[in-house]
Amino acid sequence: MLDDLKFVNIQSNSADGKRTSLQANDILISITTELGKIGFIPENFGEAYINQHTALIRIDPNKAHAKFIAYVLSSATMNKTINSLNDAGAKAGLNLPTIKALSLKLPSIEEQIQIAETLSTWDNAIQTTEKLLENSRQQKKALMQRLL
Repeated sequence: MLDDLKFVNIQSNSADGKRTSLQANDILISITTELGKIGFIPENFGEAYINQHTALIRIDPNKAHAKFIAYVLSSATMNKTINSLNDAGAKAGLNLPTIKALSLKLPSIEEQIQIAETLSTWDNAIQTTEKLLENSRQQKKALMQRLL
């Protein structure tokens, strides 16, 4: 996925740089291709910028937990909602006012944190299992080549 990186030269203190630069806990939504695909920027991600195909959501930590919001936005129910908001012109797409108008019912911040941490633990376990499975496949392949 990161094999085809594109690098840009943007002054971080310029208007474009400030408007498009990413920070930890930012949420990204694809608003053109793959409508509603969600991204989350972890701590220590490094310098990065978005383009016109991506909506940036920056959560006030006093009002909500960003990782929880990212999980909600990536749920099947919300993905269906987001896709139903498609502008449906000549090209599929969402606009920023539509994204801003999304309404979410939120539990307390404490509960949001607890839910996000639980889901993150499961995500990590799934990722570890997938790596183990891929490693096992590679070992089987190598063994088969040696034995056959």
